Amino acid sequence: MTATETLWDDLRAFLGQPDLTREELEAHRWDCDAAIREARVASRYDEVLATNDLSLRQLAAWHLEDRRGFDGAPVPPRPGATLLDFGAGIGTRGIAHALRGWRVDFCEINGPSRAFLEFRLDRLQLAGGVWATLQSGLEYDKVLCMDVVGHLSDPLLLAQVSRAVASGGTLCINWDNWDDGVHAHADFPFTHLLAECGLRPGANGSLWLRPA
Repeated sequence: MTATETLWDDLRAFLGQPDLTREELEAHRWDCDAAIREARVASRYDEVLATNDLSLRQLAAWHLEDRRGFDGAPVPPRPGATLLDFGAGIGTRGIAHALRGWRVDFCEINGPSRAFLEFRLDRLQLAGGVWATLQSGLEYDKVLCMDVVGHLSDPLLLAQVSRAVASGGTLCINWDNWDDGVHAHADFPFTHLLAECGLRPGANGSLWLRPA
């Protein structure tokens, strides 16, 4: 079983729409982007980011389309290795890691997506914390921050995320340079910020390491 194999049935059960079609779901991807653009113009981005129920549908459509990309997860380096999925959305990447044996916590600001994530964990009988904000004082062997930074209301929040990386741990992160009204902070010096926070670039641009 993989993280995306149960996603479609879980989504229809969660929404109470057993007859929902993939075509109907796909249409929500563009509805969500339009809502985000309007929110940025109206200075209501934080509110929409936290409450927009189109987001979970958009994410589900994307994850079902790119199953290989979201199901891929490495075996943990040791039993009980810990992972934080920051900006988890509906949690597919984190769930993929949990199914491989990682102990995973999730952080997601969007309420509807967070509720669906909790629903998925319950149906899969997986444990893990699910929070709307970062929990101070917790450190992890691995932190995922994938497809997130362009949606942060404040890019400096990444400094708090970096503090969750334990000694010898890894931050997996990416960012986009899209100027599309949906993603933001294209010109922010993220690499400089991560270096200031004590992380060092790894083998590729998406990996940052905290020296042991």
